Amino acid sequence: MNTLCAAGTGAFLSSQAQRLGVDVENLGKIAMESKNPIKIAAKCTVFAESDLVHKAQIGHSKQDIIAGLCKAVVSNYLNNVGKGKNIQEQIVFQGGVSKNDGVIKYFKEATGKDIYVDKNSHLLGALGVAILAKKSGTERLFNFNISEQDFITLGEECNGCSNNCEVIKVYKNGEVIDKWGNRCENTKV
Repeated sequence: MNTLCAAGTGAFLSSQAQRLGVDVENLGKIAMESKNPIKIAAKCTVFAESDLVHKAQIGHSKQDIIAGLCKAVVSNYLNNVGKGKNIQEQIVFQGGVSKNDGVIKYFKEATGKDIYVDKNSHLLGALGVAILAKKSGTERLFNFNISEQDFITLGEECNGCSNNCEVIKVYKNGEVIDKWGNRCENTKV
C-alpha cells in the first residue's frame, strides 16, 4: 500500500493516533467502542488529516473519529489494491495493521468475508523477507553496531516519465542501500 497511497498504511494510522493523543496499539479497541463511525475523506492523507481535525473541532467523539479512520483505511485499501479483484474465498490479513481490531471489523463488514489473522501476523512480512534472503543464496556479514554508521535520507525527482516521482534514497556511509517511490520502471535516479 505504501507505493499507492499513504492513507492506507500503518504509518498513517500511527500519525493520526499521535494527533489524537492515543497510543496506536489502542486504536482498534477504541474504534470498537464507536456507536456512529464518521466518514473521513481518506483518498489522500492530507485531506484525511484536515478532515479529522475538522471532525474533532465540531465535536465528534474520539471513538467515532477513530472508527472512521479504520473504515477509511479499509476503503482506501479496497479501492486501490483490491480494485477489480473478485474476492472469492478467505482473506488473510498480515502486517502491523492486522493487529487493529477496528480495521479487521470493517474489512469483514466491507467484504462479507471472514478475515483470518495469525497471532504473529505483524511478523509475516519479515518472515517472507527472511525466506527470500535464504533462497537467494547470498550471504554476507552483518553488524548490528550502527552507532558508528552514517545514515542519510534524501529525495530526488526522477524525471524518467511524466509522473516526476520523488524517489527516496537511503545512504549508509555514502552508499545507496535502498530507494523507493517510483511508480514505473523508468527510474533515472
